[in-house]
Order: sequence, then C-alpha cells, then structure tokens
Amino acid sequence: MTQPQQVDVRASDIQMVDVSSLVPNPKNPNKHPEKQIERLMKLIQYQGFRNPIIVSERTGFMVVGHGRLEAAKRLGMTQVPVIRQHFDDEAMEYAYLVSDNTIADWAETDLSQINVDMLDLGPDFDVDLLGIEDFVIEPVEKYDSGVSLSDKFLVPPFSILDMRQGYWQDRKRWWKEKINDKGESRQGTLGSSKKAEGTWGKLNGEDITVAPNVSILDPVLAEVLLKWFCPPEGHVVDPFAGDTVFGYVAGYTGHTFTGIELRQEQVDINNARTDGMSCRYVCDDGQNVRKHVEAECMDMIFSCPPYYDLEVYSDDDRDASNQGSYEEFLLILKNALQAAVETLKPNRFACITIGDVRDPRGAYRLMPDHFKQIMLEAGCVYYNDLILAESIGTAAMRADRTFNSLRKVIKTHQNVLVFYKGDIREIKNEFPRLEAEVPSES
Repeated sequence: MTQPQQVDVRASDIQMVDVSSLVPNPKNPNKHPEKQIERLMKLIQYQGFRNPIIVSERTGFMVVGHGRLEAAKRLGMTQVPVIRQHFDDEAMEYAYLVSDNTIADWAETDLSQINVDMLDLGPDFDVDLLGIEDFVIEPVEKYDSGVSLSDKFLVPPFSILDMRQGYWQDRKRWWKEKINDKGESRQGTLGSSKKAEGTWGKLNGEDITVAPNVSILDPVLAEVLLKWFCPPEGHVVDPFAGDTVFGYVAGYTGHTFTGIELRQEQVDINNARTDGMSCRYVCDDGQNVRKHVEAECMDMIFSCPPYYDLEVYSDDDRDASNQGSYEEFLLILKNALQAAVETLKPNRFACITIGDVRDPRGAYRLMPDHFKQIMLEAGCVYYNDLILAESIGTAAMRADRTFNSLRKVIKTHQNVLVFYKGDIREIKNEFPRLEAEVPSES
C-alpha cells in the first residue's frame, strides 16, 4: 500500500510567480465554466488569493488552481502566489490533480442554514460570493408534505414581494394576456410621455391608444392579496378603482367586486372587459362609496389610490389627483377610505398600495405614513408592512443622471399597507388554512 506523503507547507514556501511562466497540466480533466471563472474573479477581488496555485516540482505542470489562474489573467494580474510541491510519482501527482475538484464537489452545504438577511454582511456584500446557484428569497426547506411556500401561498409570504423573480414575471405575462388592460383611458397622464401614443389593441372592435408608460396595477399583486387577505368567494370594494386589473382578477378567482371610479370612460371599459363576471364598476366620486355599498357587507378593501399629482387622471375638480394642494388631496383620500372602512365586515382586512412622492424641494411627503394615520383613525389596526420590489426598467438610465447631479436615489419599490378591522383572533378562526392545490389528472 502506498504510504501517504507528508507535506509540510510553510508561509516561506509561497512564492510570487509570473503568470506567463505557469504551464497548465495537459492531463487536467477538470472543466471551469464561465460562471465559475466570473465568481473566482469576484472572490479574488474581494478577498485576494485564499489558496496558492500548486505546481509539481517533478513535471513543472500546474496541479491545483487552473480556474484561479484564468481569473487572475482576466483581472490583469501579472503575478500569483505559488507553492512548488514534490510528488513521488506520476500516479500520486495525477491523483492530486483529479481529487482537488472531486472532493470539493462531494461537499454538501445545508442551504436551510443560510439566511442572508440574518447575517451581518453589510449592504455592499455580493451574494454571488457565497457560490449558491439561483439564490432567491424562497427558502429551500419544505413542509412535512414536501410542498413549497410558493405552492401554498402563491409567492413566499415574506415582507418583500419581489416582482423581478422569474415566477412572478411568468405569471404576470399570463394575466396580462387574459386581461389586456393597456390603460387606454389614461393616455397622456404620466410625466413627459403625454404625447407618446400608439395603437395597442382593440376593445369591442375599436382601436385603443395609450401612453406607453401609463401605470397599470400588477395583476400578480392583485392575485396574491386576494389569496392572502380575502376569504374564498368574498366581496371586495375599491373606492379608487382605476384600471380593470383588480376587478378582473377578483372576478376570475371567484370573488365579487365593486369598484368606484370617477371617469365614465374608464367605467365603460372596465364593465365591458369584466362582462360575465361578478364585477360592478360605478361612476362616482370615491368619497360616495357608502351610496353604493351597505355598511359591513364587504370582506376586503383594496385600493391603489392616486399618488397625488404624479399622474393626473382628469380635469374633474373631484379628482384626487387634480387638487390644488397636498392637504386637499389627503382630505379626499381620508373621506373615501374611512367611508370604505364602514363597508368592511368585522374581522376583515384592508390593503392599500401606495408609494411616496416628492415635493418641489425634492423632499418626500411621507404619504405612506399619512395613509396609515387615516386608517388608524378609521378604527383599523396596522398589521403588515410589505415592500413591492419593482423591475428596474428605465431606472438604470435615470440613475446616472439624477444621482450624479442631485444625489437622488431612484425609487424602485412601492408600499403595500395591510390593516385589519376587528379581532385578529377571530380572523384566525374565520379564515381558512391555505393549502397547495392538488393538480388535476386530466
């Protein structure tokens, strides 16, 4: 039996060697894909060379470190740390060459023990350095049934709702094809895009034209909130209905929806698009929701109100987005939302999607905090604080200009504020336990 070699490596054995003098081993069976080289480059930049390259004294060929050498070359390094090691024969050298990678591959990492959010890694830490493939917010652990959190809850029920994930984008495309809402009644309402119009489709045989960057509610968000915070076949009310998305998703998933919308053209579009569903859009001021909905008959409030004057929807004096001051805007929102709370049954949820906006000085107005106060004054309890992480889109192009000139960080998120009315213990008893849907065999 071959006796193991005793290798005594000291710091003095490590030499800095020109990369041009190193010779890759012609018998190296180990492959180094592009992703590995890129990760090694990051590791070297972040930590330096943790392990020297090993060169055989017997043959002069490299035995360990082919991937690190390629990474060093791409980084423009001219020298790397090297240890020259003695091997008794060709067999021992080849065994070392092969085993260096295969032993590493046999190592198992318990991913369930890795929680990046709980580690004090700092805001600039690159998660790629952990070497974990496809690290997403959904944990790898399963319940006893082997069902993932997404199978049970549609998306993992964490405080970050990540619209950038592949599973979210795939589902969003599916919904968009079904709903086909292009914001056609709101052309020319957002920023500098007021004149940018084009034909985007048809409704009842007629062409519809819209501004390309009109804001449309995300249908996956609508589906998630309905699944999490509305009982099955529940009744939902929205005092600022806007586009068709929430009503369509509610009707499609078996709920009954009532939306109050100030613009008749939007009401007509929404009712046409949801024809045959349990959806009703009423043309009126959201402050008048109690004229159309009885007290304590609704199972959920959802609303994505105007973001003050960020997007002005009409020249109607009653339009919240068309008010002369922020204070007047807030008063309309307060009247409408507190009236909507009166329609909510006890032990039910209200979900408000909102984002902050800046005043002429560039200072944030604290709009989410004002909405929290409105709902608290209506007798609700502030229960969940969710962050909707949006796709980057054009933010990358805008960031270079606005950050360099004004140090203004580009906002790529919205807030989803969740409240309840009543007793959370009763809600626990009245809401069904969510279970994964069993696929049909057909």
